[in-house]
Amino acid sequence: MTDQELADLLRETAQRHHDAYEATDGFDPRWADWYASYLGDRLDRSAPPDAHLATLLIEADRAFRETGRPFEDWPAFYASRMLPALQPQ
Repeated sequence: MTDQELADLLRETAQRHHDAYEATDGFDPRWADWYASYLGDRLDRSAPPDAHLATLLIEADRAFRETGRPFEDWPAFYASRMLPALQPQ
């Protein structure tokens, strides 16, 4: 998987999550768990368990917020942070 493929998957995941939580305008305090489950179903079988994916998402989110980058850049940033941990060893 490439950074671009993961970024595209993260965009898809965000849209599906927003659709699922439309009534709350996408607000979900357990968003990382939802994302991890959605991603886990679509990633290679060698992907880490959902709990680890959720941790990677939270860490990427925290790091992204510290950059001050425009919100639109988040999928590429998350992908570049997460991909090394998702590559088979």
